Amino acid sequence: MSSPHQIIRRHAVAVLGRQRLGHDIGRRVLPLLCRTIRQDPDAVVRRLSILSLLWWRNDSCQLVAAAGP
Repeated sequence: MSSPHQIIRRHAVAVLGRQRLGHDIGRRVLPLLCRTIRQDPDAVVRRLSILSLLWWRNDSCQLVAAAGP
């Protein structure tokens, strides 16, 4: 997600939205997607990051709950 090329970042966030990557990968991916939503200069990359995060919805809710207040 640090590539200077938009198309590479777009593909990366789309691939990272797949839950079948597993829960362990999800723990590492969710913070990256959140950071991308806040910091990426490309609106399409940010939108795809939001969609990927929504696809991880169940795991993201569990991760947030585990983090506590």
